[in-house]
Amino acid sequence: MALQTTPIVRGTVTAALTPVYTVPAGKVSILKKLILHNTNLGVEHGFTLRVTPAGEANSAEWDVIRNYLLNDSIFNMDLSAPLLEGDVVSIQGDPLTQIYLGGIETDP
Repeated sequence: MALQTTPIVRGTVTAALTPVYTVPAGKVSILKKLILHNTNLGVEHGFTLRVTPAGEANSAEWDVIRNYLLNDSIFNMDLSAPLLEGDVVSIQGDPLTQIYLGGIETDP
């Protein structure tokens, strides 16, 4: 069972809810670290991090974070959210927000 730490998402948040990561075939993942950087200080920005289980309808989605109002320069959160093969991570927020979402991929 080889553990591999990986940046799952790194870049700019999208205004529309957008899938940014799907757990690869034959792997499981654990979301471990979320860092958001608000580059437009003084303005609050909502942020959502959503997981859709593999093969499930939208009704099975769950929000790890839902419309969190980011008003600080940096938001840093430790996570321990397990994901199974085919699960999809989506994000939504203000495009003036930078994101780093790190995790671990491993064999089941």
